[in-house]
Amino acid sequence: MTETLNDASFDDDKFFAVIKNLQEVEIPGIIVQKEILKDEDEQAEEDPTLFVRLNSSGTRIAGEELIYSIYKASFPEAKELVENIGASFIAPSLVISLIARLAQAELNDGHYQTSININDFRKRIKEPPFKQKMKELIGDNTNSPSTNLFTEAIALIRSEGVFDIPPVLVKSIIKTSPDLFLMLLQWLKLKGNSKDEQTRKRILATITALHFFCKDKTKFTRDVWQDISTGAEFWTKNTLGKAFINKKKPIMYPLIQPEILRKHLILHAVEHKNGLRDLCPDTDSDIMQSYKRILHFDNAQENEVIDLAKQIWENFRNALFDCKSLVLFAQRKYINERFKDFNQMETLQDTNAPWDWDHIYPIDWVKSKQNIHYNTRHWTNSIGNFRAMSLEENRSESNRLSPKERLADDKVRDQSFITHKNWKDWEKISGKINGDNKKMVAIHLSAVIHRFCNIYEDWYATLNIEELFDC
Repeated sequence: MTETLNDASFDDDKFFAVIKNLQEVEIPGIIVQKEILKDEDEQAEEDPTLFVRLNSSGTRIAGEELIYSIYKASFPEAKELVENIGASFIAPSLVISLIARLAQAELNDGHYQTSININDFRKRIKEPPFKQKMKELIGDNTNSPSTNLFTEAIALIRSEGVFDIPPVLVKSIIKTSPDLFLMLLQWLKLKGNSKDEQTRKRILATITALHFFCKDKTKFTRDVWQDISTGAEFWTKNTLGKAFINKKKPIMYPLIQPEILRKHLILHAVEHKNGLRDLCPDTDSDIMQSYKRILHFDNAQENEVIDLAKQIWENFRNALFDCKSLVLFAQRKYINERFKDFNQMETLQDTNAPWDWDHIYPIDWVKSKQNIHYNTRHWTNSIGNFRAMSLEENRSESNRLSPKERLADDKVRDQSFITHKNWKDWEKISGKINGDNKKMVAIHLSAVIHRFCNIYEDWYATLNIEELFDC
């Protein structure tokens, strides 16, 4: 057959015809031979890596996937249960990796356990205490502590019926920030289910803030692990303050109040031809004062504070500038209504997602074009100009349409997270903006920056971020 499933025009009959004409389906499997379970001294210099072969191609299998394969070889009866624990949000290989770390921590007086490599796991799975602890945590079909633990953790982040975090964002948090999820599992394991709604909100706020803005999540988890193991709550200001202990190299980007960020960007962006790169706060700015307060540099040399602030500002704005996870948070109503339980995207750039990342101001109007103002080119690639949009809607809409035309419908504006006030700027953009048209450059900049700040503010205000951090 020549027709493809990604053809926007296919219907049920065509889909059925494609399936019917499939002659043969081959699914690769990972099979562990007995030799892989030998100790490393028995394996000499062999690389603990397997290959899955499908037709003539080979795929390298290592890390968590191989650890999972070793576990299945040791406990084949637990395969189905392990594959159900993550409820499609977490790959079985990651499930086993996380459970192994929880087990080892429990056997090691509650101390933090780094990721377990293949040789360590192969050695430990032969040790009766570790093997028994893994069996206890995984349990069986009548009682699986890990199933209960993972289900509660996923439900807490999902917050269905309260904040309704899109499943794909939940999966992204777990997959790309596994140490933060491990931290949550450890706390739930020790404390049990938290039914206090305010507490659950603060936990979600902390997890998302660290996911978006902490540059070393493993270090943070390691630094607070002992506190958690002795009963501390990881979302308190005292515990979160550990991210700022090293004032010269904080691992958390200090968060700026949305209104301060908006004022700073709107006031200065138009004045600087190099856009965001020239927007470092002045010494007496509100942002600088905020940094001084958060990092307690009251008595520091002025040059030291300025140099640190420049670095912090650059890190924060880089993290925020293209944080598409925040766009999904802002558009969560649309994502949940249109795509329901979709959570299969491995990364936010996955081309198999049922939506496109669409530029409200068309990227074709700035890419490789002459006479484009730097601010127009630069901010067109920020989250202020990105929206998630279903494939069929996006592909039926021409890039020749201006923001005024594309956002003309009230429903589309609501889906695209365009507020009534923000629309007053967007509706003025009816065509391409030349670099010498300073008025339109400023209008475009205002439209994008306000939406940029609105996206950040929606998350910040919805989860009461200011309660957690000295912002």
